[in-house]
Amino acid sequence: MFWSFIKSNKKGPNTLPSSMAFEGRSCSTGEEICDAFATYFQSNFLATSDLSADTPCMRNASHISPAQCISDIEINADTVLKLLKSLDLNKGAGPDNIPATFIVRSLYTLTKDLAGRYPW
Repeated sequence: MFWSFIKSNKKGPNTLPSSMAFEGRSCSTGEEICDAFATYFQSNFLATSDLSADTPCMRNASHISPAQCISDIEINADTVLKLLKSLDLNKGAGPDNIPATFIVRSLYTLTKDLAGRYPW
């Protein structure tokens, strides 16, 4: 939906629209447009209140570096498999240039390999 809007409103090869509408309001300044995109994409991120405060890292967040917090992250093979299965095959490759179709076709091998490398 996002990219369809951008593509349909391009006026030339390198131009973007100067205004847009989102949730019934018109946005014409850079700040308004950025806020609209932030609202639209906020569902991709966890709110701070959703983070568990029941880890040493979160309880002492002001005293611990981000590198120390990484050790508190728990990931299991089932979660990885579920996320890999949810990839949209209609999307292009990400910044790693690996197509989603390759990942989905290899997901059991990838999950097994990753589970063997990392102590999930």
